[in-house]
Amino acid sequence: MNKKIVGMVISVIAVALIAFAVVFALRQNAPESDTSNDGTSDSQYNENTTPSENQGTDTGTGSSDAEVQSTEAKVEIKDMAFQASTITVKRGTVVVWTNRDDVAHNVVTEGSAAGPNSETLTKNQVYSYTFNETGTFNYICSFHSGMKGTVKVVD
Repeated sequence: MNKKIVGMVISVIAVALIAFAVVFALRQNAPESDTSNDGTSDSQYNENTTPSENQGTDTGTGSSDAEVQSTEAKVEIKDMAFQASTITVKRGTVVVWTNRDDVAHNVVTEGSAAGPNSETLTKNQVYSYTFNETGTFNYICSFHSGMKGTVKVVD
């Protein structure tokens, strides 16, 4: 092969390796929990966009029974638990779950009721759901039977 072509190939590989190293280093140094950010900048964002009668979203505040939120609430999935496990939100609130664990989780409405139903969430992935109807919505991680949460939706 021509020396110029070999040199260009080596240069391209070197640039790709440097780019990979930078991305890897940035991901390693990213904060585990950034409450000022909605988690969409460096996470996969799965939004429930199919309208339904009881469509909704949860966001936790880190306590076991969070106070009423008005537009967005956040729930961290951390240490094999939903934190906060129970939240109260106003109708129309978007609840955002962020998986902070190294293992995969999901957010699935218990029983046959309408409510959140995420795909598998790996570390730092985000799922949101908008709660447009009042009521109590119980959800679980279908992979880990002990992980349960509740969203109470009020006017």
